[in-house]
Amino acid sequence: MVFFCLVTFHPAPTSLLQKWVQNIWKGKNMNEKTFTEAVLQFIRTSPWLSDVDEPAVVALLAMAAELDNAMTPALLAQYGLTYRNLLSRAPAVADDQDELAKLLKR
Repeated sequence: MVFFCLVTFHPAPTSLLQKWVQNIWKGKNMNEKTFTEAVLQFIRTSPWLSDVDEPAVVALLAMAAELDNAMTPALLAQYGLTYRNLLSRAPAVADDQDELAKLLKR
């Protein structure tokens, strides 16, 4: 229901998520990338990740492999939390730049 509102009230998508939701809503697949491929690309392009992040990275990879086989809401939510946690550790990303953090502070 939330995605329906996003598609309905935002004709010009501003984020990758909104574009993805609109394409799924229209029956188009935005890309053929799997969750696992997306996580591997995230790891390759994230130089700030260190040994301290390894447990979260391993968990993210395991969840991605599971999501490639069968997507469940609970697993997708946990994947999102783990991904945002790792992303928030990037030097350029501060809490005030994270859209979810902004919404939660309101």
